[in-house]
Amino acid sequence: MSWLLDINILLASRWDTHAKHEEISTWLDTLLEFHTTPIVELGFLRISLSPAYAATWEDAHRSLTSLLSRHIHRFLPDDVSANDSPKSNYKDTTKPIGVAEYQLVQSLPERLQTNLPSIEEIEAEFAGETLPEDEFHE
Repeated sequence: MSWLLDINILLASRWDTHAKHEEISTWLDTLLEFHTTPIVELGFLRISLSPAYAATWEDAHRSLTSLLSRHIHRFLPDDVSANDSPKSNYKDTTKPIGVAEYQLVQSLPERLQTNLPSIEEIEAEFAGETLPEDEFHE
């Protein structure tokens, strides 16, 4: 299974002051493949430079480069405009916004649709199960 990492996973894996550093570092070492995007990478750098981590630019850049140089890393370019995201008729600002899976998958470029795990794959991974290869990306 391939994973699309978010900013917090990058922070936890790179900085030993993060509360989940050991847990996430160990988990990351078990992966066969992971992806990052420009937004996640830039977010990691921005937050690393904040008072919460107080990293220097050189340390943050070196740490990110070290992670991205792993042979299991894949880069997903961010070539989908926010204007191309699913339309929403959402009016109630007191409740969280949710986007249905089918809308999100339909809005992704075709080349990215098979690069991300399905809901079933994620659920199986958390349950410790393995799906047959032909069930991936129905």
